[in-house]
Amino acid sequence: MLFQSSIGRSDFLTVGSHDELFSSIRNKLFPLGDDTAFITGHGPPSSPGQMP
Repeated sequence: MLFQSSIGRSDFLTVGSHDELFSSIRNKLFPLGDDTAFITGHGPPSSPGQMP
């Protein structure tokens, strides 16, 4: 789950992996560039350039 300038929780016992979440962001989202917008889980749309 992505939020503007943040990510969702990845610490649930049965689902979620902090390493996999960051890997996906780094390898799939960042290469799309700042001109790409995405819909967040909460709040306004964002872009890779607004990620921490």
